[in-house]
Order: sequence, then C-alpha cells, then structure tokens
Amino acid sequence: MTPRAPLCHCLAALATAYLLASSTARADAEGDAKDLFARGRELRANGNCAEAVVAFSKALAVYPAGLGSLRNLAECEEELHRYASSRRDWLDLKRALVGSTDAKYQTWSGDAQAAAARLAPLVARLTVQVIALRNDRPVPSSERPSFTVRINDETLPLALLGTELERDPGPYVVRVIAASGGATALQSVHLGEGESRRVTLRFTQRDAPPAAAAAPPGTGDPNAGRRLAGWVTLGVGVASLVGAGVSLAVRQTAQADVDAACPGHTECARSLQPTVDRGHLATALTNVLGALGIVATGAGAALVLTSPAQSPRSGVTFRPMVGSAPGLAAEWILP
Repeated sequence: MTPRAPLCHCLAALATAYLLASSTARADAEGDAKDLFARGRELRANGNCAEAVVAFSKALAVYPAGLGSLRNLAECEEELHRYASSRRDWLDLKRALVGSTDAKYQTWSGDAQAAAARLAPLVARLTVQVIALRNDRPVPSSERPSFTVRINDETLPLALLGTELERDPGPYVVRVIAASGGATALQSVHLGEGESRRVTLRFTQRDAPPAAAAAPPGTGDPNAGRRLAGWVTLGVGVASLVGAGVSLAVRQTAQADVDAACPGHTECARSLQPTVDRGHLATALTNVLGALGIVATGAGAALVLTSPAQSPRSGVTFRPMVGSAPGLAAEWILP
C-alpha cells in the first residue's frame, strides 16, 4: 500500500460522513416542515388562518422546497385580506413550478396565474416621495440631507422613492428620519382595497440669517456658567446624601451586631472590636456626609433656580402642507 492510501481512505471517510450528515439534516428539516405544515392545515381547518399563516411561514423557511406550504400560505393570506402578500406568494409559487414535471402540481401553475390576476385589483398601492427644497428651489440629490424612510417597521430603500409599492390594505405610518437625529417628519395613511395613495414629505432648507452665522462675543446665555456650577454643586450634594444613607445603614448593622453579641455592652469579647470600629467610622461619615449633602444640595438648588436658561427659538419645525398636489404632504423646515 502506498503512503497516500491511508490519507485517501481518511478523505473518503470524511466525505461519506459529510454526505450522511447533510442527508440527515435535510431529512430533519423536511420532517420538521411536514409537522409544521400539518399544524397549519389543522389550524386552517378550524378557521384560524391567522395562526396558520405563522405555521406555514415557518414550514417554508425550514424547507423552501415545500410548495404545499407556499400555496396554503397564499390562500390563507387571501382569506385574511392580505391581498398584496397573497398575490406575491402566488407569483412565487408560479415561478417555483417552472420546469416541474410532478403530476400533483400539474394544475398549480394555472391556479397561481388565475389567483394573481384575481387579486391584482384588490391590492393597495402606496407611493412615497421626498422632496428637498432650498429657498423654494429643488436641491440636487447630491446636496440633499441624509435621511432614512420607514413605512411602519419596514425601512424603505431610497431607490424605491417615487415607485408605486404594492401593500396590503390597512394603516401605515411613513417616517422620514434625519441621519443627524433630532427631527422626524411623519404622515399617517390608511390604504383601502385597491386604493392608490401618495405620501409626499418635503425637506425645506432656509438660509440662516447673517447674524446667526457668527454671534458677537458676550451675547450668549449669561447664566450658563452660574447654572452649570449649580448643577455640579447639586450633584455633589445628592451624592453626599446617598453616601450618608449608606454609612447610616452600615452603622445600624454594626450596632445590631454588637447588641446581639454583647447586649449589656460590658465585658464584651475582643473579637467585636472591628465591628465597633466600623460602627464608629460609619457614624462619623454619616455626620460629615449628611451635613455636606444638606448644604451642597441647598446651594446647588438655589443656583439652578436663580439662573433661568434663555431659550432661543428653534430653527426646526414640522407642519402639514396646505394646497399640495393630490395625496398627503408634510414639510420639514431645517435651519
């Protein structure tokens, strides 16, 4: 036998083991999918399509080749009036059947085609448009502020802005969120069966007044420093009071330990000396921290209350647009 023979045998054994493991995994997945499919069929037979959809979806995720789960999912979603989801599943089923020669699927392609055509008029459609303006003029996309668009819990790719999207009938909230955080524009819309709606959210950037670009020295909030000192002092006071409370708890614990071990406090064992020392130290800390906390808290609160903040007018507003084109519109004013 050549030196390479044992290596070849090992590789062959590993390959066989891998194939067996893969086959077992596929068999397990198919078995799990069949169990989920059976559960979905049982739920559907009992008129519970809402839970059946969950079972069929899990079965399809575990075993995508299970076309029965896909068909039942499409049928259940149609019963729940989720027409866009159902139509999408029927079209997926039609694509999956391309080239299939299995006799049990002989009529399914035609069924899928007919269902997709039947559902098309019932599908709701939503178009989202975001317009950026500067001084009432369009802003090039390269200069447009960064933002994210969300439809309910779904993040919409910006490439789909202006595209008619098929959606199930129901309520939707469209949000535009600035990448820098802070301001958020939103608009609610309810889609009826077969209804098409458009939501337009507008970014409007106003040029800042010259004075706002560089404020003269000394025109800021004159109370800012005093107010900051007040908050710091108040924080020290609160922390001291917390420390006093902890020290008091330690002192009370030490007192309880001494009382339990030596009720009369006479001729006590030397082993209690560390507990007594701990109690004395805790007592001293309670007195010092308590006094410091009361004084600092009072002084800090006085500084904060006597140093009101000046509230400059915010440059970000959000208001509904009036007299816009058909559909829904909102405007986001940025400084």
